[in-house]
Amino acid sequence: LFRGSDTHWWKAWHPPDPDSTIPGTARRAGTPSSHTRRQSFTMARERGSLNVMSVPVFLNEAQRGSSGAHLRLAKALWEVCDEEPARAGADLVHAFKLIMTCGERTMYVDRVLRFLATFAAQASDEGRLTFLEQLLQSLASLMHAEDAPARWRACQLAQALLSGLPADAGLSEDVADGLQAALLERAADARPAVRAAAARALARLPDPGEDGDFAACPITATLIRLASHDASREVRRGALASLPPCVLAARAVLERSLDPDDDVRRVAYLTAAHGAGPRDLAPAQRALLIRRGLRDRCPAVAAAALRLVQAWLAGCDGDPLSLLSLLDAHGRDAGELALRALLDAGTLNPVRLMAAWAEAGVTPRCVTSESGAKDAAAGQAEEGDQLHVADVGADLALAWCVVAQAAQERAHAAGRSAASAAGATADIEAAAASAALEALDAFLPSSWEEAAATHSAVKGEQPEAADHLLLMFATCLDTGDAAARRTASDLVLRELVGEGDELAAEPRGLAAPIREVAARALARLLRVASPASGQLAQVAVERLCERCEAGETSSAFASPRLLSALALALQALPPRGVSSLLDRVWGTVLSRRMPRQAPETGHAGWGPAGLAAGGAGLLAASPAAPRGVVAAVVPRLARLLAQGVEDGEADAWTAAGTAAQALGDIAARHGVARVDEWLAGEDSRPCVPTMLCALGAWRHDLLAGGEEGPERSRARDEAGAALAAALGRLMVLGQLSPGRAVPESEALEALISLLGLAFDPTTEAAPQFRQTLTVALETLASLSLQAQSLLASALLPAARRHPRQTTAPVRHVHSSTNTGRRQRMQPAAAQLRPRRPRPPWSCALWRSCCTPRCGPQTRLTPASRASAPPPATRAWPWCSCVSWRRGGRAGRPRPRRAPTPRPSPAC
Repeated sequence: LFRGSDTHWWKAWHPPDPDSTIPGTARRAGTPSSHTRRQSFTMARERGSLNVMSVPVFLNEAQRGSSGAHLRLAKALWEVCDEEPARAGADLVHAFKLIMTCGERTMYVDRVLRFLATFAAQASDEGRLTFLEQLLQSLASLMHAEDAPARWRACQLAQALLSGLPADAGLSEDVADGLQAALLERAADARPAVRAAAARALARLPDPGEDGDFAACPITATLIRLASHDASREVRRGALASLPPCVLAARAVLERSLDPDDDVRRVAYLTAAHGAGPRDLAPAQRALLIRRGLRDRCPAVAAAALRLVQAWLAGCDGDPLSLLSLLDAHGRDAGELALRALLDAGTLNPVRLMAAWAEAGVTPRCVTSESGAKDAAAGQAEEGDQLHVADVGADLALAWCVVAQAAQERAHAAGRSAASAAGATADIEAAAASAALEALDAFLPSSWEEAAATHSAVKGEQPEAADHLLLMFATCLDTGDAAARRTASDLVLRELVGEGDELAAEPRGLAAPIREVAARALARLLRVASPASGQLAQVAVERLCERCEAGETSSAFASPRLLSALALALQALPPRGVSSLLDRVWGTVLSRRMPRQAPETGHAGWGPAGLAAGGAGLLAASPAAPRGVVAAVVPRLARLLAQGVEDGEADAWTAAGTAAQALGDIAARHGVARVDEWLAGEDSRPCVPTMLCALGAWRHDLLAGGEEGPERSRARDEAGAALAAALGRLMVLGQLSPGRAVPESEALEALISLLGLAFDPTTEAAPQFRQTLTVALETLASLSLQAQSLLASALLPAARRHPRQTTAPVRHVHSSTNTGRRQRMQPAAAQLRPRRPRPPWSCALWRSCCTPRCGPQTRLTPASRASAPPPATRAWPWCSCVSWRRGGRAGRPRPRRAPTPRPSPAC
């Protein structure tokens, strides 16, 4: 069947006509060209021979033709069906039965399925729809076949006809109910391929109900169950692709955005792009969906997430501000990712956006104060181009920042390309760079003095918008002269240090002086202000240390929060400057605020301790850090990790994750052996055993479960991911740099623990940990054969150390019967019960020789076995390969094979 040659299955149906010129009826060598087949097909059609113009002819031609030929064949087949619908329907049903006998995936069957979809798309009147309904009724009855390939092909045929129906076509209630019942039964089939085909065939049948929310639709509930809980990735893909646009489907898509299979995540984002709209999700869920997709490690998933963002942008009429408003205040980073992706893909043009904003008077240059007068150095603008401070929201400031940074990057890239090219290409690139720079000049303030005045005016009413403006000014404004550098450094340091009681604020509040935005602004300012970066960083360190030494830093959150800014400032300094300043930083900030012992259980000091651990790790991992500072930091980090995991609160998990990351960075920088020496001086465990002990406590807390809030669950997941990343990084560095390798026993123990957790189903509650662990193990396995051998050595001990669950949960089983009955799993004790002893040699050799005294090296020929004396007793009565019975020829025992198992009547 479907071999693509001149011998087709329709010859057994209609005998060949010697006088016919249809391709395939006459014996000849080679396959005719498409022009010959088209000409012969036209001649036969003109003769009107019903024996030639039959269903098998069209299906054979469909196997050979392309999509363009399918449309011509479909129109011709409809003419035959309109003339004799009864005969054509019987022929098509018979062809369906022949197709159902083909259980392998072939391109010829796929072409026939595409042809049937094209054929169904030409159903333009009620008579043709009635004809298709009769075919669907026949397929519904064929879905109850005993053979799994037949059920699979029946679902595929139904899906081809249903997917090809016109958008305004509808089925009668009787046909739809019968088809729905048959497909829902196939959705619980034992074979994954059948369930996947049934899920795809259900895409056109969901009923929205009276409210239009698909809440009472059994098809929608079945598709969501398959997409969420089915073990086969093919079934999950098919169910996701068939979900209708509704709130329930949007929630299922959000859940499947963390699926372990890349294709399932890709289909989830494509379904969200073509189905459910952004209004079906809350703003926080929209931001989470975009953040997961655009940061996915698989490029195909990231591309599908980009299509989702583009679909949402098209729904907002191409306005990026409306797109940002969909994310609300929950998605500042998600909005930045979305705009970056749209700009990188070319969907948005930064130069055109800035020109449009400049024409409408919506630029940072046009910002005015409350009184309506222009701020400092901005008096050249006309009154009609003024923008009030209250109109500068966080979304508008974020869009300004991202678009301006993209325009500057484009200008620099085009300038580099023009410098390295010649001729017309250099002229084109130079013109692009010039256009981007001119747009930036018309968009941004003319000087740092004007920028500082604009920032001060916006900060009073829109503090979050002021953060975005600070980032934009630090990145895009020129710092070539000394006055500009002085103004920029004063503005950034004022935001970092804070004034008055702001230094004692909580780090989660908007009034925190050391915001992430301010720290990023300092880092970017240090990068762009390269002539004065060393001087600016030194001034920043000195001012921050002065504030820490003063009496204004009485809050427990003040000094640890300054460590992030100190680390950024120290990274921009040369090694000589870092060495001279680290002693002062350690003496004034680190030794005072980083505790020698972790806080007590439930104490409010976990937040400052975590911040101090992060800053200490950044400082100690610096290449110019003094050994004395690092030796004092490492034991405190180890104790903070151990006690933070033991405490188990949300802030304690955050501090433990920060300590694990810092400890891993220091071990990667200075080597595991040196870190173990520093820990031995404080009577502590070595580095890797400390992390493994914390990982074991993390798994124990995950198994304990219980009622816990989302904040604690997220903090625990991040701590586990930090531990997995630190251990995986040390394993990889050990393979790349033998001098910093982990001891072999510790490396094997670490891999046993990591592999056991990778296959442990309880870790599914920690998706970030599983993704981090998967990337670490895949990276390690791709390094060398030695790394693969090490992983293979750790696999069996990992399987023994992490047995199956001892509980007996009830689950939906698809592997035993065609109907999904609820069965109870056997406990692990029954599954791992030791089997009866086996002979010391293989069962195959035992089958060839029934004499117990013959070992695996002894094989008897039929003659020698006939002359061998019968055994006195049954030496191995429990052998599963041979069943003994006395009697027979020569009075000797002979083997008897077990009967061939037959399917039960239920199957």
